[in-house]
Parts: sequence; structure tokens; C-alpha cells
Amino acid sequence: MPLSNQGNRASLTFENTIKINADIIIGADGRMNSVARQYVNGNNTPIYQNFVNWIGILESNKPIFLENNVLDFWGQGERFGIVPINKYKGYWTGGKSLPLNTSLKNRNNKTQLLKIFGS
Repeated sequence: MPLSNQGNRASLTFENTIKINADIIIGADGRMNSVARQYVNGNNTPIYQNFVNWIGILESNKPIFLENNVLDFWGQGERFGIVPINKYKGYWTGGKSLPLNTSLKNRNNKTQLLKIFGS
């Protein structure tokens, strides 16, 4: 999908040859093959930023969220957040600063995450 910038407008040309002009384009095309990164940086090579993220959804048969509050916990080089989707379901994300090539050999992600974020 080629992107171009003409004055204050951006244009997109899709694979099916349809072309659109817009005031703003939001690139939500993934981290590993990002057209937006290619447009902004001139290439599509991901750059490791010394931070690893884990994401997931938690569900329960009983209500687990009383209010629709976002919970976000910050530590030194660590972050954990929960966003309620409804009373029974939430989206969670955990992140930790880790040097490139850090070994995460634990086959049980739950054990690994509890070790990092359990406190």
C-alpha cells in the first residue's frame, strides 16, 4: 500500500488500485510488518526497544469488575495493566525492560508472569 504526502493531505493507494486522500492516516497494521513504520522511518525493520510485552484476555463466569476502571501499575522497568471489557472479561498487558537476547526459557508462561508481576 503506497503512501504519499501532498501538502497537508496524505493519500493511500490500495492493492486493488483504489486511491483515497485523507487528512490523517492511522497505521494499525502490526508491529512486525508495519507500513506506517516504513512511511515514517523509510524502512520496515523493527528495532528492539529493550521492552517485552505480554498480552491476554481474562474471563470469569462471575462478575470480576465492579466498575469500568483502567488499572495501571508501574514499577522499575515493569508495567502491568488491566482494562475491563465488561463485568466478566478484561484485557491485560504486562511489560518488562529486558536486554536483547534475554533468555525466557520457562515453558509455562503463567509461572513466568507470576514471577515477574506476582507482587
